[in-house]
Amino acid sequence: TDGSSIFSEGNKWGYFPSGALAWRISNEGFMRESRAISDLKLRLSWGITGSQAIGAYSTLNRLFSGQTIFGGNYHPTYAPGTTLPGNLKWESTEQTNLELAIGILSDRFTATIDIYHKVTYDLLNPVPMSPSVGFRQTIDNVGVISNRGLEVGLNANILSGTIMWSLDSNISFNRNRVEELYDNQDIV
Repeated sequence: TDGSSIFSEGNKWGYFPSGALAWRISNEGFMRESRAISDLKLRLSWGITGSQAIGAYSTLNRLFSGQTIFGGNYHPTYAPGTTLPGNLKWESTEQTNLELAIGILSDRFTATIDIYHKVTYDLLNPVPMSPSVGFRQTIDNVGVISNRGLEVGLNANILSGTIMWSLDSNISFNRNRVEELYDNQDIV
């Protein structure tokens, strides 16, 4: 659990569980005699993380300066420029990962393949308001985005000893998508 005073009453606390399971297949009896494969592991993880990614005073009503004409002269004015958010809550990200790691020839060559799916919901974002309301903006939970992807890493220890030389490479593929915007709001 985590708590933050910037959120609305009743939403100050968020619950963010996580867990992971791993199976080191190379420790199994049927793999112990393998000369080529020195390490083989499968890992599955899942978790939720919370974010309070807004400024410390973003939920307070701030005054913005302006000018008005009074008696033929300009005079400074101050008026509320933001409205307090009504039911603001934690931004949460749920992620699932599946990873396969393999080591070959006493880990001289290693590879990892990681597949992930991440969904962020209740996005925290400033939302512009209609000027007729009398406020410029508010902070709101505005939607859902998702990320799906694949990461592959390949490593080789080409020389080891007095002179060391290793070669590391990786490639990633990611698809980011706006899944939903609440109340059909356009967010800049």
